[in-house]
Amino acid sequence: MDGKKIFVVTGASLDKMSENVVKEYDRYKYWFRILPTRSSDLVKASYAMLGAIAAQLKAELGVPAVKVAVLAEKAAWTEGFVKAAQANVPKMGMELVGVWQPSATATDVGADLTAIQSSGAHLVFTAVSGPMGVALGRQAGEMRLPAIVFGINVEAQKESFWKATGGKANHVSTLNFYADVEATPKTLPFVDVFRKKFGRLPTYTAASYDAVMILAAAATTAGTLDPDKLVPVLEKTDMVGTASRITFDKGHDVTFAPGHTVPLGVQWQDGQLVAFFPNGWQGVTFKGVKPFVVPPQMKKK
Repeated sequence: MDGKKIFVVTGASLDKMSENVVKEYDRYKYWFRILPTRSSDLVKASYAMLGAIAAQLKAELGVPAVKVAVLAEKAAWTEGFVKAAQANVPKMGMELVGVWQPSATATDVGADLTAIQSSGAHLVFTAVSGPMGVALGRQAGEMRLPAIVFGINVEAQKESFWKATGGKANHVSTLNFYADVEATPKTLPFVDVFRKKFGRLPTYTAASYDAVMILAAAATTAGTLDPDKLVPVLEKTDMVGTASRITFDKGHDVTFAPGHTVPLGVQWQDGQLVAFFPNGWQGVTFKGVKPFVVPPQMKKK
């Protein structure tokens, strides 16, 4: 901002970044975000998926009152997640049995998972961006945790996650933005080319590709690279990207809404990363989504 340079974010989700644009427009107007959606919108998407999974538990297993444990890494971006869970889980007719907050770099969360299992939780609601996500997936599988591990787990978004957990992370679920589904007409072609080039599924940071395309289009329209002249053109962006249709709100944040940007819900199923959401949410269904699978050890319990 000091250098008055256009800065398009494809990585960080903290709400404060876009709030700065609203509060101090002249200074922060050069800032835009494409992916991920801001933390508060990630939380909203998480709750939509949480509600769908809870409904499936009640229908399939006859669970009268779903118990939820929150497991969030210690980080600024998870503060809102934890507070929202404490306030909203009970409002959704579920019981919050506790909050666990290990380090983002923890290599052992066995004690946390043991305590969560003792709590009787049916759902482990996660907010994890660091390498702890691998330990979480591996150890939940090793102890055959009779609960659904779902939420935000950035490591679980990667196709390398399965190998990193020794193939023990079956049924671990997370929000994501790329999968083998048709979120837009550009998604599957982009995923195919990305896999051929890099040997893996793109994660949300791959939207840097869309950032370059948007900047190029804005520069062409404006006929200049002058940041002050580019900003008003960028604000009018309405482009179909590789993961979503991209438009910006007044804080220069990507719009989270049906028909715009909607996160995916994905689940590891026998070594494959399968998208299960959105599947009818607010009228949105992406071609290629498949049913969510309740872990067999949970059904047995």
